[in-house]
Amino acid sequence: MKKSFTLPELSVAILIISVALLIFLVLSSNFIFNLVNAKKIFFLMQTNQSALEFLIAFRNKSLETTNFDNIQWFNNLGSGKYCLKINKTSGFISSINLENSSQPCLFSFIFLNTPFKIFHYFDINIQNNFAYITSTSYMSDRILPKSDLSLILTNWHPLWR
Repeated sequence: MKKSFTLPELSVAILIISVALLIFLVLSSNFIFNLVNAKKIFFLMQTNQSALEFLIAFRNKSLETTNFDNIQWFNNLGSGKYCLKINKTSGFISSINLENSSQPCLFSFIFLNTPFKIFHYFDINIQNNFAYITSTSYMSDRILPKSDLSLILTNWHPLWR
C-alpha cells in the first residue's frame, strides 16, 4: 500500500519552512541595515575629527603668520556658524579658509570619495581667550541624527625658531 502525505500535513510543513525562511530574511536584512548605519556613523565621526584637525591647522597657520603683538587668531572671527573651505590644486591642499555661513556646507574628504553626501558646519563661541568649537555633521538622507564633537582652542601654539 502506498503511503502519501495528506493536505494538512503538507500545508503545515510548508508553513514551517516559510516561517523559517522569513525569520532568516528579516534577520539578515536587519544586519545589513545596521552595518550600513555603522559605516555612516563612522564617516560622520571621521568628518568631525578631520574638520577639527583642519581647524587646528588653520589656527596654527594663523598664529605662525601673525606678529606677536596681536596673537589672537580668532580676532577676525565672531561667534556663529562657519564652514570649512579647503582649496586643492594638483591634489594638494593650497589653502584652508573659514567662511561665515548660515547653511551647512558639503564636506569633502581629501583622499576619499564617500558614496553619500555629508554636510558639516562649525559652531564657534568665543569667550575671553577661548574658542569653544562644536563640529557638527549629518548625512543628506537625515536617517541618522546629527553627530557632534566639541573642542576648546586657545591662542597657545609652540613656535620653534
